[in-house]
Amino acid sequence: MERIVLEGRVHGESGRGCVCGRNCVSTKEKKRKSSGPGTEKAAARPEAEQVKEEGMSDEIVREFLLESSENLDRLDRELVILEKDPGNRETLSSIFRTIHTIKGTCGFLAFGKLESVAHAGESLLSLLRDGAIGLTPERTTALLSLGDAVRQMLGSIETRGNEGERNDAELVETLNYGKDDGGCHAEHEHAVGCFNGPH
Repeated sequence: MERIVLEGRVHGESGRGCVCGRNCVSTKEKKRKSSGPGTEKAAARPEAEQVKEEGMSDEIVREFLLESSENLDRLDRELVILEKDPGNRETLSSIFRTIHTIKGTCGFLAFGKLESVAHAGESLLSLLRDGAIGLTPERTTALLSLGDAVRQMLGSIETRGNEGERNDAELVETLNYGKDDGGCHAEHEHAVGCFNGPH
């Protein structure tokens, strides 16, 4: 759909004058109309195009919300599978693709808060998918929290048009900390849990 909008802009611009550049009949006719009573209609045209583009943007957002909701339902089921089979690479790859798709689309649609959370989750999932780190109960909990946060923001976008007044800094920190397979920092143990268990 973005492509349609861009093509519409290009077509609209190229249609304003004769491409041959000569003083042909069509060029004279357009000049005559631009100085006549139809000037008001010509001036109103950009506004109509803007309304059309905004409508198409709304449609993109609706499709994004619908697709993301369906993907999150699948993600919830896949997290249950992972709890029983933590090494299931196929399931991890599917979850990664879901979050990766959400991150990419919300970046295009300028939903910065959602993009930030999804990016942190994507980074953690990338390591899990590649086997660089293992899935622990703490990491599973972090991924469940990721799904909840994404779902809440999607609901806010649907009802209010934005992600809402929220601060997901702690969740982002938790997801980022989950990528670390080293030691635990004491200040994190109470707030977000230690991802590597006791030493």
